Amino acid sequence: MRDNKELFLATKRICEELEEEFEFSASAQEVSFLAIYFASELERNVAVERNRPTLLIVCAEGMAVSNMLQVQLNQLFEFSSISTTSLRKFNQKMLNQFDYVLTTIKIPDMTSKKIIRIHSYLQKEDMQVLQEHFQMKLVTNRKQAIDKFSEIMNIISENTQITNLSKLELDLLDVLTKQPKKEHIELPEIEFKEQLIVTKKHVNTWQQAIRLGTEVLFQTGCIEKRYTEKIIQNLKAFGPYMVIAPGIVLAHASPKDGVLKDSMAVTVLEEGISFFDRYGEPVRLIFTLAFESKEARRLVEQLMKVVLNEEQVSRILSAKSHKDIYNYTKSAIYE
Repeated sequence: MRDNKELFLATKRICEELEEEFEFSASAQEVSFLAIYFASELERNVAVERNRPTLLIVCAEGMAVSNMLQVQLNQLFEFSSISTTSLRKFNQKMLNQFDYVLTTIKIPDMTSKKIIRIHSYLQKEDMQVLQEHFQMKLVTNRKQAIDKFSEIMNIISENTQITNLSKLELDLLDVLTKQPKKEHIELPEIEFKEQLIVTKKHVNTWQQAIRLGTEVLFQTGCIEKRYTEKIIQNLKAFGPYMVIAPGIVLAHASPKDGVLKDSMAVTVLEEGISFFDRYGEPVRLIFTLAFESKEARRLVEQLMKVVLNEEQVSRILSAKSHKDIYNYTKSAIYE
């Protein structure tokens, strides 16, 4: 106990106080055992904290996609802290402040081993890369984790027909990493009504598809015109990172790009349109988000659950009226 003299003396002092309170006696050997136990726990906690890196997520706007990734990463890995930012704010000083930087887009004029490129929605290949750097919550051995997860996925693939791989992967990882239920969090109300639902049989371009949702937000005083152009500009500059699941887009820009009030529009396309994304599936469902407050951004987590729920998405896409689309979407988010 020579290296933990202060801890031993503190333990001894507390034991003496407890002896008077509860009328028992602790020998010097018992005090030493207690001090050794406390020392080992302190060392273990320090080691655990040392293995929990600080993380920064960089996306084009640092809003919807980065918030969604933050939720997924918090479920799966051990971190000391996770922060998000937009590409326009990211700089060398930030790179130096964090242990790792995850990004869904190419960061120009900056290279570092700290920077890890991932998809806007975590896929199996992302998991394999991330486990080389971070500790998973479900097991202590990182190689064992990916091996077991891969083994489970292989068994399922061999014995069943998978219709939604992304959802299956998330559901399995959610079960494996399930934490105790948290207290219910009240979700904020935003401007979302039947008038903000758009349906269209055919569009010629993905730009036209984006404008359908932003136009109704503009007409109802939720955004400025420039918000539309910023979304299109970002998609041209950084690629289809807003396609967060097969056939589904979370269209958004920064609050500073013309958001007037927290709001959302939903666009359903009967025929769908290509966004030239990695899924290769025509986009039929677009959630156009215009979030200004931090409270409203909590809805992104709920939206993530909706877009990965095949039954809920199918219900929205097959709805016969604007009223049904509105009701199905509202209930799915706030259920």
